[in-house]
Amino acid sequence: MEKTTSGLQISCFQLKIIGCALMVIDHVGYLLFPDIIALRMIGRLAFPIFAYLIANGYRHSHNLYKYLMLLLIFAAAFQLPYMKMMDTNTLNILFTLALGLIAIYVFDIYQGNSSYLLVVLFALAAEFLNMDYGVYGILMIFTSHLFFNKYRKLLIGWGLISLPYIAEGISSYYHNGIWNTAVIQVLALAAIPIIMLYKGEKGRSFRLGFYLFYPIQIVVLYLIKLLCF
Repeated sequence: MEKTTSGLQISCFQLKIIGCALMVIDHVGYLLFPDIIALRMIGRLAFPIFAYLIANGYRHSHNLYKYLMLLLIFAAAFQLPYMKMMDTNTLNILFTLALGLIAIYVFDIYQGNSSYLLVVLFALAAEFLNMDYGVYGILMIFTSHLFFNKYRKLLIGWGLISLPYIAEGISSYYHNGIWNTAVIQVLALAAIPIIMLYKGEKGRSFRLGFYLFYPIQIVVLYLIKLLCF
């Protein structure tokens, strides 16, 4: 599973477009068609792509402070509408991405065994602060950084991180005869073949557009829900 050098390849811009499309599908399932589990299953591929993009952005950003501030500003500005529209008390995904960025930055500063402990503390903080994806989200971002372009190791890492969801699904089936929907999170592993198509080129620039896209698509879907459902 080495990085592709021929055949179909995509730029960072195109990878972001794919991630955004998958995210919209997931939110359509969440807000408009919660009974159609296939939409949520497809949507499981969105977050791992954005986790990988955070690791990629960490490597290529000319100004990490600005990168982090943009994530936090948009996260904070959208938090209250997000809670209302998504009917949740969790911190939105932009907070998770920002904390993941901080985690890999701190990890690289404090090289050694203690740096892994710091990552664990960041992951626990995400869970304590009730961030979207919690521990899972931070560990997905961290492993994307740790195994960047090492796809076999990334597959194993993401697989291990997904084990609690698999265990939850099996436990639910054993006790209730019904698979817990949490088990579909393992489909996040299917994002790796898409990520492998990324060839390292930036492609078109549309930075602020991507930050704006996250809140805008939720607002649009929420309005559709109010008007049509």
